[in-house]
Amino acid sequence: MKEVTRCTRCVLPDCYPNITFDNQGVCSVCQNYKGQSGVLGEEKLRELFSLYKGKGGKYDCLVGTGGGRDSTYVLYAAKKIFNLNVLALNYDNGFRHPQGLANLKKACEILDVDYITSGSKVDKKLLATHLEHSIPYGPGFAKQRMCWPCMTGGKWLLHKTAIEKNIPIILWGFAKPEELSFEDRLFTEDFFGRGSIRKNILTINKWSVIKYMYYIARLRLQFWTPKTGITANIKDIRGRVHPIDRNKNIKEIYFYDYIQWDRRKIKKTLMEELGWKKPDDYVSSWRFDCRLHHTLVNHCFKAMMGFDDLVDGYSNMVRQGYMSRETALRQIEQEEQKDRKSETISILKDELKMPDHLVDQFMSYSK
Repeated sequence: MKEVTRCTRCVLPDCYPNITFDNQGVCSVCQNYKGQSGVLGEEKLRELFSLYKGKGGKYDCLVGTGGGRDSTYVLYAAKKIFNLNVLALNYDNGFRHPQGLANLKKACEILDVDYITSGSKVDKKLLATHLEHSIPYGPGFAKQRMCWPCMTGGKWLLHKTAIEKNIPIILWGFAKPEELSFEDRLFTEDFFGRGSIRKNILTINKWSVIKYMYYIARLRLQFWTPKTGITANIKDIRGRVHPIDRNKNIKEIYFYDYIQWDRRKIKKTLMEELGWKKPDDYVSSWRFDCRLHHTLVNHCFKAMMGFDDLVDGYSNMVRQGYMSRETALRQIEQEEQKDRKSETISILKDELKMPDHLVDQFMSYSK
């Protein structure tokens, strides 16, 4: 096995797309890093909340959460720190992790927060039809739309719920330090040796694509209301879309644009205040609340890049001072010892009902 050369400042490996190293072993990503932009601050967030608090129905804000780390902290802060009347919403995509659900139920009980859960029977069919026409074209294509059922259904459900229950705020828990650096380039660069995704689209299984579009339409119609638009533009009709909200009384707020994201503080607070925990067989607390992430998604990343997306996420956190390089290296080593092959096969065969030849082709992906 080829020895991996890693950046001496972060933990990016030499197989990272288009990476170079200087004489000190510092990667080009670190060299070009301009520093993180500052947050808007708690005072501005309080001012924003004051404009909407008490202006709707029973609830001041709606928080979408699967019991994962960052969204659970948003739920905690909204209720405990900002004293908002909160409704928690859990989107059931069919792949929720039991520990995430346990965390969510316990948090809502301790915080005295109402929560509802809803989903769609279409999600698994949507994912299965996507894999049906994408697996033959390599891991880049297979991975590219794997999260679209949630990104479509989950977002539309949040807006539908906010509109129907007259909730003036939708509070999001996306954290910028955990964003991936290279994912948006998958459409235009040949990272996986089978031609670009756009070129492969010309030879795709057309019937499978038609079924995919049908399930997208069904998913949207399930969570559609007269006050949400069908699509933002013609490109969005393929899937991953943020609904148009014609209700101007609803404000979407990205919590971590205002409050500094701090992994250690978030974990410590959740564990001490809410009894929150990650699954015992997971190394990282990152993105465990969906079972697809550490199975199908990371299998594609490893085959495509030679490393999983945790490495990119850890590198971002090291670069921004949220994690030490030593901790990142230790967790990468521990994660590499985990074998999730049987779980991945089980999801493909038993839950998505994929035919054996496509399961075999998917599992044969390698860098």
